Amino acid sequence: MKDANFPQKACSILLLLLLALSTLPSPKPNSASTGNILINTSVPSSPIIQVQIGGTISLNFGMVTWSGGQVTLYLSKDGYSSLSEDDVRFGPSFVVADIKESTVDSTTYPNYTVGKNWVNGTIPKSVGVAGGKYFMKAFDGSSATVAVSDMYFNITAAFEISPNSGPGLAPITVNGYSLPPNDYVNVSYYN
Repeated sequence: MKDANFPQKACSILLLLLLALSTLPSPKPNSASTGNILINTSVPSSPIIQVQIGGTISLNFGMVTWSGGQVTLYLSKDGYSSLSEDDVRFGPSFVVADIKESTVDSTTYPNYTVGKNWVNGTIPKSVGVAGGKYFMKAFDGSSATVAVSDMYFNITAAFEISPNSGPGLAPITVNGYSLPPNDYVNVSYYN
């Protein structure tokens, strides 16, 4: 014998099942920092950016979505949105809330100004990278996926001569940073 109310009962059971499933917590996707870091600009970066090692770089995080509370910066030869063993960490760990803050803080992080979705500071000479093309990566500690710059930038070499003045025939020390490995460098001077 056929139940005349079968379609209504089936729909009611299906509706109850859907309501019950909708109240279960959904599995969380693997969260990560995503988006692009812009370099020295608030619009897509130019491919002609050059930063001397030890010089100032401005990083705009306005297009980045964060999932963690702290972020560390890395220099990378590749533009992939993951860290590799060759990526070089530099600078302090920044608090994401400080980066997103509507005011600018120049005291919490020595040598860096942070706020309004910007981190402005230097790539220290001590990171020990050769000159060339690099991408900037930001890891917020919540996943293997990282935010990466939309374009590479060129790190150029820097020299320090000490003392920078003095008597004739005095010995000097020349330190070079971000020079190509196992290569020659021409040094000239003006007397």
